[in-house]
This record gives sequence, structure tokens and C-alpha cells, in this order.
Amino acid sequence: MCGCASGPATCLTTESRSWTLRYTTRAWEARGSQGFDFIGLVFSLANSFSFSLFSSTPLSAASTFRVFQFFEIVIGCFFFVLGLNSSAFETQDGHFALTQLKVEVLSLRKSNITPTNAQVASIGLLNDGCVVSVHSETIVQNSTFVVSFPSEVVANGYFFFTSTQSPAFDPVRWVVSVATPNSTWRTVGASVWRWGMYSERELHPGMAFDTPVDRMRRIDLDLSMTWPVRLLTFTGGVEWALAFWSSVILAWTGREYLIKGLFSLIAAGDLVFIITAVVGFGIMGNTREVIFSVGILGLEFIMFLTFSIFESRVVTMLLAYSVLYVTVYSLEHYLLYNVEDEDLAAKVFSSPVSVTTCVSLLLLYFRFTTLRKSRRLISPDIKLYETMWSRLIYQNESKSQLEELQRAVSDAASKLQVEFPMSQPRQKKHSSVSTFQQRELVGGELSEELGIFDRDNLISSLDHLFIQADCMQLVLLQKVKEWAMACGGMFPLKGSSEYVQICDVVANPQINIKFAKMKSVARALEKVVRSYGQDPSRLVDVCRQSVIFDDMAGIARCLSVLCADSEVVLLRLKNRLDPSYDAARLSGGYRDIAINLRIVNAQTMDLGIDTHVCELQLLIRPFAELKSDEGHKRYVTFRNLRGE
Repeated sequence: MCGCASGPATCLTTESRSWTLRYTTRAWEARGSQGFDFIGLVFSLANSFSFSLFSSTPLSAASTFRVFQFFEIVIGCFFFVLGLNSSAFETQDGHFALTQLKVEVLSLRKSNITPTNAQVASIGLLNDGCVVSVHSETIVQNSTFVVSFPSEVVANGYFFFTSTQSPAFDPVRWVVSVATPNSTWRTVGASVWRWGMYSERELHPGMAFDTPVDRMRRIDLDLSMTWPVRLLTFTGGVEWALAFWSSVILAWTGREYLIKGLFSLIAAGDLVFIITAVVGFGIMGNTREVIFSVGILGLEFIMFLTFSIFESRVVTMLLAYSVLYVTVYSLEHYLLYNVEDEDLAAKVFSSPVSVTTCVSLLLLYFRFTTLRKSRRLISPDIKLYETMWSRLIYQNESKSQLEELQRAVSDAASKLQVEFPMSQPRQKKHSSVSTFQQRELVGGELSEELGIFDRDNLISSLDHLFIQADCMQLVLLQKVKEWAMACGGMFPLKGSSEYVQICDVVANPQINIKFAKMKSVARALEKVVRSYGQDPSRLVDVCRQSVIFDDMAGIARCLSVLCADSEVVLLRLKNRLDPSYDAARLSGGYRDIAINLRIVNAQTMDLGIDTHVCELQLLIRPFAELKSDEGHKRYVTFRNLRGE
């Protein structure tokens, strides 16, 4: 491996060819099973339920856990029951059976007149908007009108005629109740009322009805369910039950990646229904319901954004949705319907949003405790790293070295090429068919399947990314040796805690250096799903190497060498050796300089890997010596607990 100086291209092509062909053939036979098409493998890497809910794809990730599937089934049953109740009300269309109708007047148009002086010409029943023609007898008892019918009748509304007396005696607030011989009085209406979200009547007798001043005018009060109300009740029932149950089925069949689209589609459908309902209420002149529905529309838009755009923050967004729902719901009921505080509390706690609030709070609390546990896990390592850093920066020679390093970092930063609007570099496909591709791949159909020709497209397959990385590994290794030779960089010995320079290897070929390996497929899958939203183009450290230096002056020299190399394209530089960098919070106390770069020369262009982004880590020896296998295991546990 180290003897490639005379012919690195030949060495690379020979050693990479068999592995690449084996890899591409396996990918071709499995039709992408190595990449995202067997997404189930990704979730087997998750070691906790809490991780999945705070990954970049929490909906699909969490749905693979049995406990979450059980939770989805229960929530689906809850919405299904609500939907059945709504359907029952819709089927009845507000109908009720009665033999007696009671209208209890609570106040008149002129408030200083007692309700016992209420005047109406007559009271009758409506069924689907039509007058029920049946003989009746009306008895006035104080402020109550009791209408009796000889036999049981069915109605879903009522009417009354204003009297010939002064409008001051017209009722403006009242309660309507019905009874049969086999039942007690049941309240069915009031001066102001509305259909609730789940097809229950919300009565507001404390609010005044705008009774017309016209004399002997019939006033119809239809209690049937209007079509805008039917649309609104549909948005919170059976459709969400089917959505939750369908997500479980998708998880069972290995199609978790469709769950986000499923919930986004349901939320978008709700938006359409609510907008249509708003228009319907406007046409009917129901101003209160227009305002109320606009508030619900805003909340539903937040739900749509949660599923479609902010999925990675679904728990936080659901909590925000719950808080806003309670706020909007309470304000609208208080301002539009004068609902008392205790009644509001009962309505809120009996609504599904109370469940959402409790679950979100529990998840956030569990997340907080998990993060705190992970922090305690690596606190000893943080102290070691921070102690070492304090010793380094307070040495006399370190101050001048830090200044030299800062100048080198500034020079390197000025040469960074911004190829994408994001700060994160992205992996791209190659621009043209290379010599290696023409001669060695098994035909143009396979090459086209892997998508390796179009430079304008980003990589969308881990298969393609790992093929590039495997070919690039030897190229990067050869370049790293050249850079280390020029600036005195070192590498660890295999089976030893010592470090050697490349010149020592030239003098003694028996020395075995422990070079960095490619990122494992398992860790690549973890990182892409947990942090990158299943976008493999953002994974820019599959091919990586590290160089170790005795001090920061060596790192500064290496940066100067990189800037002077015409074959290197610098894309990003993370300077964790900056004194202002909060290593304890951001990287567990660990410090280095990480550089993302591309190597563009005849060799990489011939192999079709000149667009591949690699990572080079520059370390100072004291930090490299503090790294240990046990410390790395603790860091892996820390990383898994945090879902990173």
C-alpha cells in the first residue's frame, strides 16, 4: 500500500477494480438493496425509541418500533370512535323525537323587563327546514312556553312568530328542551349555539340572539347539520384513524418512507376542507363560524408544515401546535361565545389536543433526561480534553503558534470554493464517462442505473457514494503521505501507541502504519438517517484520513501545503482549535481541524471521482494520545443517546 509512489494510478486501479465490480454487481443484482431501498436496516441500528423521535426522519423511524405502532393503533381507535360519534350525529342530522317542547326565556330585548313578560305569537317545529303540521297546545308558565303534541313527532329545528306587542317584549336569550313520555327533559338548543368539532352541540344561552323587530315575523331556527359543519367534522375523525392505522401497515410492510407523505397528504386534505368550510360559512352569513374556522385553518397549516417540512422537529412542533390550539380555541370561545373559564377548561381537557400536549411534554422531558445522561457519560473525557487544552494554550510558545495557525486558517478559508448555497458540501455525480468506466463496468445500462454521468445531479445512492469512496481511498492516502512528508506529519503505528513520520517508513519498510479506514456502512446509514434526512449527498466523510502533529505550528504548515497544492479544491474548514470554539458543548471537549476537499487531477478524473468530497483531520499529538478505545465506546454511546 505504501509503495505506490511510482505508480499510484496503476496500484489504485488494480486494487479497486475487483472490489468495485463486486460491489456494483451486488448492487445491480439487489436493485439498490445496499442503499436506501432496504431502509429497514437503518432502523435496526437505532438503539432507543427516544432517538427515533428526534432523528431527521422521526415519523418513519419511530413507526418501526412496536411500542410506537401500538400507540398509533390506540390513537387510531380514539379518532375512529370520534368519527363514529360524528357519523351518528350526521346520520341523525340533528333529529330528535319529542312529545313536548319547552322554551325557557332567559331575557328580553329590553333588559329591565322580566322574562315572565315574554311575548311570542306561536311556536312550532321544523323538520329539514319544513314546518311540521301537527296539532299542538301551548301553555305559558311564567317565562316558559311548553308546547305539547298528541303523539311523538320527529324534528330537527323549531320556529316562533314575533308578537304584535312592542319589540321590547321579544325574547333574545332562551333554552330549548324536549321530552317524551319515557324520558326526562333534554336540552337541544339555545339562543346561540354551534356544532362542535366532533358533532356535539355547543349551547351558549348566555349570548343574545339578534331577534328581528318586525312584527308577526316567523323566525326559523334550524338545528340540522350544514354542509360546512360536515366538512369540519370529517377533518378530525375517521380520516386520521385511517392515517394512523395505515402508517402501522406501511411499517409492517417495510415502506416507512411513505409515512411522511401520508400524514402530509391528510393534513393538506384538511386544509382544503377547512378553506371550503370557511367559504360556506361566509355564504351563509355565519360570521362567528367564519372567524372560528379561520383560527382552526391557521392551526391546521402548522400541522401541515410539521409533517411536510419540519418533520425533524415533529415533537417540538406538536407541542407548539397544542399550546397554540389551546390559546386560539380558548380565545375564540371567550370572545365569540362568552364561554366561562371553567367551561373552557373542561372543553380543552376533553379534546384530543390534551393527549397531544401530554405526550409531547413527556417526550421532551424524556429527551432532556436522555441528553443529560449522555452528557454525564462523557464528562470525564471532557475534563481530560479541557485540561489538556488549557495546558497547551497557556504555554509561551503556544501563543505564537496559535497566531500562526490563525493566519494559516484565514489563508485557507479565503481559498474555499462555495459550490452549493448550503454550508454543508455535497457529493455530486461525475460529469463524463471515464476510461475506467468505459473498459470495466458491465455495460452502459448498469452505469446509467447508478447515475454516474450527470454532474448537475447530487448523489442519491449510498451504492454510488461508496464506490466513489473506495476508489478515492488510495488516492487520498497517497496525497496525505505527500502532505505529511512536506510538513512533518505523523501517523500511529499498528498495535502501538507511538507515532512515526513517513520518512521513517521509507527508511524502514517493515513499519506498519495504522491509516484511517473508510466509514462503515452501518455508521453511514446511521448518520444519513439521523442527521441528514436520508440525503446521502450530505455525507462527506466516508473517505477520510488523519494526520498528527507535535504542535499547532505543524498544522499551520500543513494548511499552507494544502493551499499550495493545485490538485486540491478546499470546500469547508472546521477550526476546533480556535480558542473561542466551545468544544465542551459542541464536540465533547475534542479539538482538531477538519477539512473537506476534492482532489482533481488526471487520475481522479479518469476514475470518475474528481467530484467526490473527502475529509482530512489535522490533530495535535496530545489530543491524539488522549483518545482511547474505551473513550470512543463512551462517545458512541453518547452519540446514540443523542441520536446523532
